[in-house]
Parts: sequence; C-alpha cells; structure tokens
Amino acid sequence: MTEGVSGSRVLVGGWLVAEDRDDAYDGSAKVDNPHQEETRIRVPLVTLDVRLTQQFGIQAAATVPDVTRTAVIPRGAGIHH
Repeated sequence: MTEGVSGSRVLVGGWLVAEDRDDAYDGSAKVDNPHQEETRIRVPLVTLDVRLTQQFGIQAAATVPDVTRTAVIPRGAGIHH
C-alpha cells in the first residue's frame, strides 16, 4: 500500500507480511504435533521516499519483526512444588 501521488516529493508506504502455521518440524522434516505448537509471524514494513531533486532522493525503511510460538504442555494432576 503506497500513499501519495507519483509526482509528489514525499511518498510513505506500508506493508505487512504475515503467516500463521500449526505444523511442527524437526529440522526440515514435518513431524507429529502432540503439543499443538503454533507459530505466528508478523513483519510490518514502513518506507519513506523523499525526492530532493529531479534525479536525487533519499529512501528509508524500518521494520520490527514479531515471531511468536505457543504450545500446550500437559501436566499431571496433583500438587507441584
């Protein structure tokens, strides 16, 4: 998604790359998923393009990736110390 007009001096853009998966892997081999492991990946990207002259400009980009993994680990019933 890019905001701005192609002839303007400043362009701001934003993208989001996202993936959710619930497959478990051991290296590159897919294995059973007894702990219901899930992985969520979000990578937002913001870009800034400033045109200073007809042939010269400055570009900048920033991103903060977020990788979240969850799993369900069963515990036995009873008292835990």
